[in-house]
Amino acid sequence: MKKAHLIGLGGAGVSAIAKYLVKEGYAVSGSDDTYSETIQELEEHYGVNYTGKHQGEAISGEIDMVIYTPAVGTGNVEWDKAAELGITMFSYPEYLGEISQYKKTIAIAGTNGKSTTTTMTAEVLVEQGFDPTVIVGAKTKKFDSNYRAGTSDLFLVEACEYKNSFLSLTPAILVITNVSPDHLDFFGDFETYLDAFTNLVKRMDAGSTLICPAEDTQFKNLVQLAKSKNIHVIDFTQQPVPILSIPGTYNQLNAQAAAAVVEVLGGDAEVAKTYLEKSFQGLSRRFEYMGQTDTGVEVVEDYAHNPEGLVMLIDGVHKLYPEKKIHMFFQPHEYPRTKEFFAEFTNALSGMDSLSILPIYKARKPIDESVSSNLLAQAISEQNKDSLVLTPQDFNEAVNVFNRDLADTIDLILVVGAGDVWNISRMLTKDSHGE
Repeated sequence: MKKAHLIGLGGAGVSAIAKYLVKEGYAVSGSDDTYSETIQELEEHYGVNYTGKHQGEAISGEIDMVIYTPAVGTGNVEWDKAAELGITMFSYPEYLGEISQYKKTIAIAGTNGKSTTTTMTAEVLVEQGFDPTVIVGAKTKKFDSNYRAGTSDLFLVEACEYKNSFLSLTPAILVITNVSPDHLDFFGDFETYLDAFTNLVKRMDAGSTLICPAEDTQFKNLVQLAKSKNIHVIDFTQQPVPILSIPGTYNQLNAQAAAAVVEVLGGDAEVAKTYLEKSFQGLSRRFEYMGQTDTGVEVVEDYAHNPEGLVMLIDGVHKLYPEKKIHMFFQPHEYPRTKEFFAEFTNALSGMDSLSILPIYKARKPIDESVSSNLLAQAISEQNKDSLVLTPQDFNEAVNVFNRDLADTIDLILVVGAGDVWNISRMLTKDSHGE
C-alpha cells in the first residue's frame, strides 16, 4: 500500500485531499500544529494517522508522497526532510492539478461565491445522476464533508485564486462568479489580480466552456480571449432567476451559474432551479442558522470577509428582514486586507445600525499596528452617526456586553467573518444547544 503524508492536515483543502487519497487506497498520515474537529473526523472515520505538530520524525523513506499546504515551504522541518529524502512532493494546488489531468474538471472560481456555487453545483449534479467527485473549501451539509467521492469522470472543485493556486488546473468547464479587488497583499493591484483569471482561461483547451456574467465590463477581455481560443462562452445571468430561501441577489446569481453547468453537461437546468429553490442544503457558515440565545434571539453565521461580500450580505438580510433590529459581530480577516480596503469596509459596515467589531484576525500575515478594529469603528461612527459601534477586545467581552446591554432590543444576530468568530455563535447559543 502506498503511503502519503500531508503537512497542514487540518486545512479545508488538505483535509479533503486526505479523504480523496484514502478512497484511492493510500495509507495517509498528516501533521498540523493545531488539533481540530477536522483532524478528529479524519482519524475516526477515515483512518488517517495524525502525527502531531510538524516534526522531522514524521517523514521517513517509507513515504511515497508528501502533500503540503501552501502556507509552508523551505524552513518547515517536514518539508525540508521530505526534500532531503527526495520524496515526491506536491503543494495542495499542485495536487489538485494532478487530479485534474485525469478527469473532466469543472472549476468554480471568482472573488465571491466560490464555495456556495460549488456546493449548489454539486447538489444539482448529484441529484441528476452525474455523480461527480467534489472538493470544496468548506463543509457541505448535504454530504457532511468538504469532499464527495464520485464514480464518474467529473471533478468539481472550488478554484482559489490566491497565490495563483488555480493555475494548476485545466478546466473543461470554468465558472467565474464575479471579480473584484482582493488578495492585493499578493497581487499588488487589481490589474494583476485580473491577470490571474486571464491566465486560467489561457490554460483551457478549444471546445471547453467558460461560464460567467459575460456582459459585465470586467469580463470583456476574458470573453474576447475565450472566443479567440474557440472556448464556448455562456452567460449564466441569462438563466431563469430562482427564488431562494437564503437571502441576496448574489445567491440567485450563484444558483444561475450552477444551473448553467447542468445545462452544459446535458442536464435539465429547470429541474436544477427547482431543486435549489426547494431543497438546497448549503454550507456551514454561509447564512447558516445556528440557534437562539436564551432570550430567544436567532443567531445566523456567515463567512463574508471582504467589502463586496459584506455589502451583499447586509443588503440581502435587510431585504429579507426589513422590520428586524439586527446586530452584527464582525471579525476583520487579516491586516493587509483590512488596511488595503479600509474605506470600502467602512462604507460596507456603515450599513449596520448595531455592530460589534472584534480585533483583526491574524492569518497569514503579521500584525500591522497602522490599522485596527478601533480605527475602523471610529470611521464607521463618523460615517453613520446613528450607528452603535462597539469594539470588544475578545469574545467574552463581546458576548457579555451584548447580553447586558443589547439582548432585549435585538431581533437577529449575525456572526460574520472568515476567522474564528464562530466561537461567538457557540457562546450565544450554548443554552439552546443544551450545553
